[in-house]
Amino acid sequence: METKGADVSPSDVFVEIPEGPLARIDEVTVGLTAAVLQNKLKVDDGAICLTGVVGSNRLDNLLVVNPHRDLPWFRVHQINITSGRIASKEGIRLIDIALKFASEGREGKPIGTILVMGSYREFSQYTRPLVLNPLAGHDAGARSIHNHEFFETLRELSAIDGAFVVNTRGVVEEAGVFLNAPVTKKVAVKQGLGARHVAAAAMSAQTGAIAVVISESSGVVTIFADGAAVLEREGRG
Repeated sequence: METKGADVSPSDVFVEIPEGPLARIDEVTVGLTAAVLQNKLKVDDGAICLTGVVGSNRLDNLLVVNPHRDLPWFRVHQINITSGRIASKEGIRLIDIALKFASEGREGKPIGTILVMGSYREFSQYTRPLVLNPLAGHDAGARSIHNHEFFETLRELSAIDGAFVVNTRGVVEEAGVFLNAPVTKKVAVKQGLGARHVAAAAMSAQTGAIAVVISESSGVVTIFADGAAVLEREGRG
């Protein structure tokens, strides 16, 4: 987050949002979601949001928002430690990667994939490899989502069918994984979405993971927690 030259007070509170391409209204939604999950804003609080075009040095839009009223996930779900992973530095970085995948694609073609982050031990009973794990044997630092040199490797591996499995420290443990969590009543997927979204939602419901899905057809990035979509953002510019 850029604060250079800004009039910053020691009492000011900052919330990190992804660097990937987002419309201004989407930046507001992601920022408010992160603020609530980090306990910097109460879910029933009203917030005045001022936005402007990057680089313009002026504010030209004002929104009055209430997270409980205006962000559907908060109406029916409790805030807990697993949903809070979305607003962690690992969660923000995972969303950033997904937005860049959606906007940039791979070799000029759209990317469609799933990134699931949570307790790696809990995943084993609901996953199976579709291919030999291409990440096996590599150092954890080389497989970290915070390692910017790893981004292009992730992009290339997205061509493999299946999901990426990421632990809570942001280290990608496996690629090309089939997700097979049971679809329970907690799973709520919008009509018209396919098997990739259902599998991701079911995984988040069963294991407490967060699951980020990039739609190959539309470029929409959807983040699931507790079986339902917390955020749904257009990733393509």
